[in-house]
Amino acid sequence: MNEYDESSTSHEVGHLADMPVVSVIVPVYNCESYVGQCLESLKRQTFEQFEALVIDDASTDTSLDVVHGCASDDARFTVFARPENKGLSAVRNFGIERARGDYIVFLDSDDYLREDALELLVARAKAQKLDNLYFNALSFYDDANLVDSLEEDYGKRPSFDDVATGTQLYTYFVE
Repeated sequence: MNEYDESSTSHEVGHLADMPVVSVIVPVYNCESYVGQCLESLKRQTFEQFEALVIDDASTDTSLDVVHGCASDDARFTVFARPENKGLSAVRNFGIERARGDYIVFLDSDDYLREDALELLVARAKAQKLDNLYFNALSFYDDANLVDSLEEDYGKRPSFDDVATGTQLYTYFVE
């Protein structure tokens, strides 16, 4: 399988004949209970021209085993195993350096996408010629008491359908 150490190159599970349109970067760290659902949601995407770069950041649980079990039968997935934990930013940067798609999507390993998510994102990005695209999410929790303690619920953000400059978007987010 795809093991990674910083002095070597990765070994791919599979290789796409064509360049992917989207590179989905999935950082993994101690999320054995969730990562399977995350990766299965990618496998069910209606938009199939993507690559998934799944990067385990030295998990101490069975996350990497779950990843291998989910990804081994799909050529769009490339799995990397880091020898030591370096954190989310380092993992995402590692993925960005290897991404081949026109677009990059960050998908946390405890999240999942609805089946048409990549299709909708690519269509909108192309139609509006966007450099960045932000979208809402629905939050779910193992503990219902956590919901009340959170300051922000991503699913309750108002829609922003316009194209904006960075300054305009920043002002919108602050407001």
